[in-house]
Amino acid sequence: MPEFEGITVKLGGTEYVVPPLTIKQLRNGGLEKIRESDKFLTEGQSFESFMPRVEVIGMAIRRNHPEMTNDKLEDLIDLKNINPIWLAVLGISGLGAGGDDAAADPPQTLTTSGPPSGPDPGVSLDLAGGRSIDVWGGEGNNTGLEKSPAVGVLS
Repeated sequence: MPEFEGITVKLGGTEYVVPPLTIKQLRNGGLEKIRESDKFLTEGQSFESFMPRVEVIGMAIRRNHPEMTNDKLEDLIDLKNINPIWLAVLGISGLGAGGDDAAADPPQTLTTSGPPSGPDPGVSLDLAGGRSIDVWGGEGNNTGLEKSPAVGVLS
């Protein structure tokens, strides 16, 4: 049983419970890496934004899985699952999309569902206040995210 509650992410056939980032992690470089990723995106450098994302995802996942290195994460995270995992880590940490008040409303559940127009499953991150972030995994839903009973209201 993991020490900290979080979202269940399946990488390379193994399930990992990824908890929220801590204040200390954000203060010690996490927030800077999030801003670095955003800067790369605003400059049109999508691929370059992946490295700071891997570092932040690694910070979160190592709370429960200290053996997970960034090098190993680079082998497990691909172009199809990096965005859903990124949004899930930000969301569970209270930093998800949804406006200025998003941090005050941490995600309540992580669910899988299909898009309105087809059978391909995707990921929907439901936020408090009726808001949600939908990320469609495309054919076969290789997003790596699954519903976890460990996800709940953060206290």
